[in-house]
Amino acid sequence: MSALRTCFPSALGCALAIVGCQPTNSSVEHEHGHVPERPAWQSVLELDPAVIETAGIQTEPARPFDHTSTLVVAGELRAIPDRTRQVAARIPGVLEEVDVHEGAHVNAGQLVAVVRAPSLGELRSSVAVLRARVTAERARAKRTRALADRKLAPEAEAIATEAEAAAMEAQAKAASQRLRTLGVGKKSGAPITGLEVRAPASGVVVSRTAVVGQPVLADDVLAHIVDVRELWFEGHVAQNVVARITRGAEAKVTLRAFPGLVATGQVEYAGPLIEHELATAIVRVRLANSNDELRVGLYGEAIISLAPEHETERVAAVQACSVPRSAVIDIHDRAVVFVKRGPHTFEAVEVVVGRGSDRMLSILQGIQPGDELVVDGVFTLKSIALRGTFGEDHE
Repeated sequence: MSALRTCFPSALGCALAIVGCQPTNSSVEHEHGHVPERPAWQSVLELDPAVIETAGIQTEPARPFDHTSTLVVAGELRAIPDRTRQVAARIPGVLEEVDVHEGAHVNAGQLVAVVRAPSLGELRSSVAVLRARVTAERARAKRTRALADRKLAPEAEAIATEAEAAAMEAQAKAASQRLRTLGVGKKSGAPITGLEVRAPASGVVVSRTAVVGQPVLADDVLAHIVDVRELWFEGHVAQNVVARITRGAEAKVTLRAFPGLVATGQVEYAGPLIEHELATAIVRVRLANSNDELRVGLYGEAIISLAPEHETERVAAVQACSVPRSAVIDIHDRAVVFVKRGPHTFEAVEVVVGRGSDRMLSILQGIQPGDELVVDGVFTLKSIALRGTFGEDHE
């Protein structure tokens, strides 16, 4: 170690001068023909601060390797069925008024349309008649009961009038319930033959078929309202990767209509059923739409994180590190990184390199996340490491 301090006192010039003195793989044979074992390079280097500064040596911590595999899935945005409501006429008649248009935001209870229905007038009249008859039957049953209690009327007659009053009351309640089912309240501002059709939930009107003057039946749909605060991105994936898509996996969705927009969500459903004609399964990603930027029907792609295919892959990935390519250098056909062990001390460590990208490499063995690695000045340290070994060979 002292030899290194002597060879490189304070300037980079001495360090660069030894680049041309790298040792070869040949060994120095001693008098008796014995080839002594020696390290392939000087593993621990202690440098003067001036050499470190002049060489521009910079370090970065090794990061945990992002081992997640991903899959790109094409698809489109769809409304979530549980957040979709159909607005039906609920009674035969003619549309007298339509108060919404496609794309409009509506609140629950907001007026959508008014249906003019003669049968509604008849129903209201029958309810009024039944209520009046209930009042009369109750009074008659009360009088008969009083007479029966005083032995002035037969008990059977009292029981019969009470039963008739109860039956009439049940009919009136049933008729009133039909009115409530239609949404007709006591404070309704519609005419006696007009039914106010109101929004069952808040959302956006995505379609409207209602036209003023149009005849409608009870089950005719006047509009569709969708709560777009959350949407589904739905796509198809090949059957051989379905098992690696887990519920809750992260997914990033981009849309062709908005190239700069990235929506992040989670996989909610990976279909257990395979469509045999296409050999694919449906995958759905739930997306939040708090800013109202997403639109039903837009096409795009989702990048979905896949679970490791094998347990060994998962374990290896957890232990791996991610480092810049500049940190890894070849010494005698072995991949090496220089780890900073102290203010002026660096250790050459042999590593096992995994897959990587243009800028980063994964390191499977040799270092741990958080180790400080030299990323600039690596060639200078390699020269010093080889020079230290060279000097030992020629002492």
